[in-house]
Amino acid sequence: MKGELGASNGIAVQVFIPSDVAFVCILVLFAFTDGYINNIAMMFGPKSVESGLKEVTAGVLVATSSTAITLGSILSAVIVKAL
Repeated sequence: MKGELGASNGIAVQVFIPSDVAFVCILVLFAFTDGYINNIAMMFGPKSVESGLKEVTAGVLVATSSTAITLGSILSAVIVKAL
């Protein structure tokens, strides 16, 4: 694959997906599937436990989801800086 100049700093980087349309399609696919899977887990997680554990299960699911989103954002910033 041929390296192209980065937009912000002029450093040559390798382009893995040369088409903007393909990149946007992949991004939309990931957004919909992640949102769908996350919503299914949030809806059916508390329903799959005993009635006394529903609030705890919902809290754990929200905390896990929030932590995953936060860590993903931090890691993506670190990875972009490393490139």
